[in-house]
Amino acid sequence: PGVEVVAACDTHTPRLEAFCSRYRVPLSYASFDELLREARPRFVVIATPPFTHAALCRAAVDSGVAALVEKPACLSLAEARELAAHAAKAGVPVAVMQNYRFKANVQKALALHRSGELGELYRIDCVYHGGAPVAQSEAWRREERRNRLLLYEWAQHFLDIEVAFAGPLREILA
Repeated sequence: PGVEVVAACDTHTPRLEAFCSRYRVPLSYASFDELLREARPRFVVIATPPFTHAALCRAAVDSGVAALVEKPACLSLAEARELAAHAAKAGVPVAVMQNYRFKANVQKALALHRSGELGELYRIDCVYHGGAPVAQSEAWRREERRNRLLLYEWAQHFLDIEVAFAGPLREILA
């Protein structure tokens, strides 16, 4: 059985309207609390800036709604432990996902590596060619020091891909 998307939430109205139109999502909300209260979803996917994850997960748990959150779920170990304890006490699941490892091009490269077709692995370099990650207009993207965009949003993808190929990290050179 498939999943029925019943609602979407975004504080940027034009983006929300375009998303709902493209994917035929019947309900749209500018407020996450309103979505939880009115749409009453069985679970939510939280794909927002990393510094918002913990609070949104907590709101979902408080509403009895399971959450699937993009990495990182929290910006500190203490915050992650608190969220895990809160979710466990409420009996509401919270799961963290990281999706780059499962992109088709990475899966193909992993299969070639595992088959031996690529030869022996000596070094892995990950380079981002997608343009400047802070070029978009949202204020949080311009506040690197406070929101740690490069560390929390980009670096984990690279490290995860490197771990997929080479196993546990032994050294980070740059």
